[in-house]
This record gives sequence, structure tokens and C-alpha cells, in this order.
Amino acid sequence: MGVALGLGAGLSPGPLLSLVVLSSLRDGAAAGSRLAFAPLLTDLPIALLALTLLSTFPPSVAAALSAVGGLVVIGFGVMSLRESQEPVTASPATPDGSGTEARSPARNYLLRGVIVNMLSPHPWVFWIGVGAPLTVSAAQTGVLAAAAFVIGFYGLLVGSKVVLAAVVGASGRRLSSRGHLMIAVGASVLMIATGVLLLFNALR
Repeated sequence: MGVALGLGAGLSPGPLLSLVVLSSLRDGAAAGSRLAFAPLLTDLPIALLALTLLSTFPPSVAAALSAVGGLVVIGFGVMSLRESQEPVTASPATPDGSGTEARSPARNYLLRGVIVNMLSPHPWVFWIGVGAPLTVSAAQTGVLAAAAFVIGFYGLLVGSKVVLAAVVGASGRRLSSRGHLMIAVGASVLMIATGVLLLFNALR
């Protein structure tokens, strides 16, 4: 479940993914990869807050939140399918017509990613409606099960963006429209399927 959610969230269109692609185009794969690690810094306080609140609720509330979370994930998947029709655009062309900017090591790409992710509703909605209930449910099986969910989720969330940054940085240009569409559609379908499974488990 963690791997499926992480991959779906990692490759779905959004502000952080756009920053990863554009930074990789402008300043190489290293810049985009640094942005990909932003969720590891921003999500910890959000996750702790969600888990603390959930621990005070009865199991029925956790099941209800999980059901809502499943609907939210389905909604995000449907939105991503629609947004995937809009290709990520590169930065405007520079005076020399290259369409890229001079490399600027002074830019703090990780700080940009942290700000974007903190202001995005996605991690808040995910941890309150999906992440916290699943972590608590897995913890009832054992600590290793809960750890597997969290590691699987963030491993794929960050890892998919790092791989994308490497591909874009190595190619020296934006992914083709067809390639980006295939990736976005696949991730969106995965999110929808995961949301359906979450809803089914909550109702059961």
C-alpha cells in the first residue's frame, strides 16, 4: 500500500513535481533531486500531529477517516488524469534562444521545495485522512508493518522524483509530451485504484 501510494503521489502532476522537472531542465539533475527530498523535511510534523490526534479517537473514527481518505485519493487521481492533459512547460527562452538559464549554485532548491510542500494541502489531507489511519492499522500488526508502510511510501515518493530528475537532467530537455502523458496517466490510475482499495478496506 505504501509503495502504491508513494509512486502515485510521486509522479502525479503538482507544484513540487513541476519544480523538480523545471529545476532539472535549468540546472541539472542534482538541483531537481534536492527538491525531491522536501517531503522528508515537511511531512514529519504533519504526520506526528495527525497520529497524535488519531490516537485519541475510537476505532470507528479511524475507519471513517480512512473511508474519507479513500475518496480523497480517488479524487486526486481523477484530478491528476485531467491535469495530465496539460504538459509541464519549461522556462521562457533566454535572449540567446536556448530556453535555459545559467546555472546558479546559490539557489536553495531544497528550501523552495519545503515551502511549496508546506503550503500544499496534499500532505495535510494525506496524513489526516490516509497516512495516519493506515499507520495505526499497520501498527496493530506490528512495528515492522507500520515502518514498512512509511518507508515504502516515502521511498517511492522521493525515489520516483529523483529518477525523473535524473532522466530530465540527462536528456537536457523536457520529456516528450507523450512520455509525460504516459507517466502521469499511469500514476493517476494507480492512485484511483489505491483509493478504491482504501475505501473497500474502511467499509469492511
